[in-house]
Amino acid sequence: MITKEEVLEVLDYDPLSGIFTWIAGSAKLLGYEAGTLLKCQSNCTYIRIGINDSRYLAHRLAWLVTYGYLPEFIDHIDNVGTNNAISNLRETTHHGNMFNRAMPINNTVGVKGITYREDSITPRYVARVGLHGERISKSFNIEMYGSKENALEEATLWVDTTRKQLHGDFARHE
Repeated sequence: MITKEEVLEVLDYDPLSGIFTWIAGSAKLLGYEAGTLLKCQSNCTYIRIGINDSRYLAHRLAWLVTYGYLPEFIDHIDNVGTNNAISNLRETTHHGNMFNRAMPINNTVGVKGITYREDSITPRYVARVGLHGERISKSFNIEMYGSKENALEEATLWVDTTRKQLHGDFARHE
C-alpha cells in the first residue's frame, strides 16, 4: 500500500483541477501531467498512474494525498471518472456508489428507473428504485392516467421522489 508521503515524493496534486503532475522520476516526464486513461467494462473512464511498478487510480491518490487515508469506496459526484478535483470526490459505500450510476444506455424511455410495458393487457410504465439488493416498484397504467404522457410524468415524479428518499445525496436521476 502506497503512502501519502510516497505519492508526494513524485507527484504534485492540484485539488482544484484534480490533475497530478510529475515532480520526480524520468527527466522527460517532469512537469507533465501524470496518468493514462483506463476504460472499464461498464463504459466508464478513469485515470491510472504508475508509481514504483504499481498502478493506482488517480481519484484514490487524490483522496490519499488530501485526507491521508484510503476508504474502501470513493464516488465521483458528477459521474465523470476523469474529474479528480477533491470537491468532486466523496467517501461512500458500495451501495452509495451504485446509487450514483448513470442511466443505462439501453433505456428506451429516457428516464432512469422507468420501463414501458406493452406486453400486458393494459400498457403501463413500471418505475423501479433499488436499495440494498431489493427493488421497490410501482406501475402506472396508461388508461388510469389518461395518456402516455401523464402516466410517464407521474412515474417520473414517483421514481425521483422515492430515489431521493432512499438514496439521499447519492440519488442520481439522469
